[in-house]
Amino acid sequence: PHHTPRLTVSILFWVLGLYLALGVKAPEPSREAVAKYQERLAEAESPELVLARRWRREAEIEVAAARAELGWFWSPPEAKAKANRAKKLLREREKEERVHAVERERKLALARKELGIFTTAGVEEARDVFWESYERGKVFARERSLWTTFFLILNGRSDENMAEFLVKAVMQVLSNYTIGMLMAVVTFIFRLPGLIRSFAPSPLEALTFFFVAALGGVSVVAAYLGMLYSAAA
Repeated sequence: PHHTPRLTVSILFWVLGLYLALGVKAPEPSREAVAKYQERLAEAESPELVLARRWRREAEIEVAAARAELGWFWSPPEAKAKANRAKKLLREREKEERVHAVERERKLALARKELGIFTTAGVEEARDVFWESYERGKVFARERSLWTTFFLILNGRSDENMAEFLVKAVMQVLSNYTIGMLMAVVTFIFRLPGLIRSFAPSPLEALTFFFVAALGGVSVVAAYLGMLYSAAA
C-alpha cells in the first residue's frame, strides 16, 4: 500500500462509494417530521399559481388568435397593434406565473426540509435520479452500438476475417458504453444541485450530500465499466 498510495486511496473510495450507493439504508423520517411536512405542504398550496396558469393559457390563446389575423406579407395596423397587446399581456401573465411558482417552490423546499435530505425522502429520490440517468446512458450506448456495428458490417473489407471484425465490434461497443456511462454520471451530478436545493439543507449538509451522492454514482459506473472491460478481456 505505501508504494501505491493513490491506487489504495482510489480503491478505498470506490468501495466506500459502492457501499454508500447500494448498501446503506437511509433512516425513515420521524412521525413529528412527517406531521410538520404535511402541515407545510398544505401551506404550499397556491390558488394564486393555479389562477396565474389559467390566465397565462388564456393569454396564449389570445396571442394565437391575434397572429391568425396577421397576413403573410402585410397586415392592417389594427391587427399588428392587437397582436402586440396580446404579446405584452402574455409576457405579464408569464411573469406573474413565475413569481407564484418560485414562491411555491420555496414553500415546498421548506416542507421537504422537515423530512431531511439524509432520510429516505432525500436518499431514495437521489437514487431514483441516478438510476434514471444510468438507464438513459445504457439506452444511448445500446442504440449507438447497434448503429456502429451496422456500419462496421457495411464498411468491412472483403479480406477481413471474423476475428478482426469481432475485435473491432467489441472495441466499438466498449467505447459506446464508456461514453454512455460517462454521460450518465455527468447528468446525475448536474441534476444533484437542484435536488439538494429542493430540501433547503444547510450549506454543510448540502456539500456532504453532494459529495456522498456523486461518489456513489461514480463508483457504481466504475464498477459497471470494470465488469464490461473484464468480460471483454
